[in-house]
Amino acid sequence: MEWYIANKSSTTYDPEFAELAMAFATAAYDEKCILDSFENQGFAVTTNKYSNQYNYLQPAYAIAAKTKENGDIIVAIVIRGSKSFAGWLTDFRFIPALGDNRHAGFMLAMETLMSQLEPISTNGKTKNFITGHSYGAAVANLLAAELIDRGVSQSSVYAYTFATPNVTIASVSSRNPSGKYNSIFNICNTLDLVPKVPLSLTSTDTWGKYGNTYSFTKEASSSSIFASHNSLLYLDFLTQQRSPDIKGYLGGTKSESVTSALFKFYLTGILCPVDVDIIDSTGELVAQFINNEPYYINNAEETLVLYTIGDEKYIISRADSNYTLKFTATDSGSMDYIVQDFNILSDEVSVTKSFKNVPLTTGKQMISDVGGTVSASDDRLYVTESP
Repeated sequence: MEWYIANKSSTTYDPEFAELAMAFATAAYDEKCILDSFENQGFAVTTNKYSNQYNYLQPAYAIAAKTKENGDIIVAIVIRGSKSFAGWLTDFRFIPALGDNRHAGFMLAMETLMSQLEPISTNGKTKNFITGHSYGAAVANLLAAELIDRGVSQSSVYAYTFATPNVTIASVSSRNPSGKYNSIFNICNTLDLVPKVPLSLTSTDTWGKYGNTYSFTKEASSSSIFASHNSLLYLDFLTQQRSPDIKGYLGGTKSESVTSALFKFYLTGILCPVDVDIIDSTGELVAQFINNEPYYINNAEETLVLYTIGDEKYIISRADSNYTLKFTATDSGSMDYIVQDFNILSDEVSVTKSFKNVPLTTGKQMISDVGGTVSASDDRLYVTESP
């Protein structure tokens, strides 16, 4: 690490440095592994917060430092990723912080970590290496941007984040104004849902990340909806040490055509005061929204993505998997129910089916099937009980 920081520009993507950063981000999932990694690089650990056992508002991380002969200091900040994407997605609703355009939960986590770095050195003698995967990547992205906002030169910030969730609703031009955050690199698999969430069917706010985002394509061997998010899959690709093309694409391969069911998903939006039961093709209850809170049952986080944006409830599922949705109104009003199919690789939407302003009274029950043999265009909504 010391050699790369001494010899490489922080604002130029370096494939070898990216591989090293991904190795650290992967090592961060195990306390002993990350501490041994620091020791092998000659760094002394100054802060170890691995006692934070997957507490999403108090991230687990380690900070280590190394002083060079000329007095320069390298500070390495490695943030552990999430044990479960479903876990932090449940805990962190996609809403910006009050009076801010950054994700409320991720921002709180970043501020917790930032308190360990203060006072901030802006004299150019301290170089900051920041990395993380998944949840750790989100916090790392915000932390790197915050350091630059506080006056640290981008030449002193080396940030590589992987499978980075979206962290801000700032305008696209504000996410890297005049190259301000050019030393932040976000590397994402095109088949990974995590960097794309939250998908919205109504919001005019577009979520994104600070800095520059590069992508690659690598399939996973597992059928889990999150298999393409795995840190080892990312590390395996980055060992190829590819440079990005003019569009920021690092390359990759896929074994099936772009129309394959592997890449097709349904995005279902429920915009109303209802509780939702999600039942799989065997008749088993696998997930719920209760009082706008998502709950997974029987390891359904391997096959479904549930999240909320304000009062809106969203479900992402594979297009070839059938689910029955049962709605129970918790208040009077109206409901918008929208089903959309999309291709994760091309980001293309082929069909959107909408049921708008469906009248609700407390206790009213409705049902709808999505996925499997039911295409989005054939989706139906039935009333099963009306008070």
